[in-house]
Amino acid sequence: MTEAGATAAVREAGLRVSVNYVYTSQAPSGIVVEQSPMGGAAVKEGTVVYLTVSKGVRPKAVVPNVVGMTEDRAREVLAGEGFSCRVVYVPKNESLRGIVVSQFPGAGSELGPGSQVIITVGN
Repeated sequence: MTEAGATAAVREAGLRVSVNYVYTSQAPSGIVVEQSPMGGAAVKEGTVVYLTVSKGVRPKAVVPNVVGMTEDRAREVLAGEGFSCRVVYVPKNESLRGIVVSQFPGAGSELGPGSQVIITVGN
């Protein structure tokens, strides 16, 4: 059911509605993917019905530049953008120990949600 249809039905039943939006590939944008309490449940008038509405598939995100950051900071930045991270350690001089010296794919690349970015860190 669409958000508009569900909201109208809830209000017509004398209930209140609260809507939360999530990215999901399970339903197109604007479709209710969850509700609580479930339809048909006995509730008092004025009860809040919580609807979760699809925002559709998460759009691709741009890979940030993490070269020159510490490993921990690079992991934080990548996770914050929705990417997973794999670390490869390579021998480097003392000044580059713990610092990201390269990444793949490079900064500015567009990837889907949860995609992996490989960072090379001086060891």
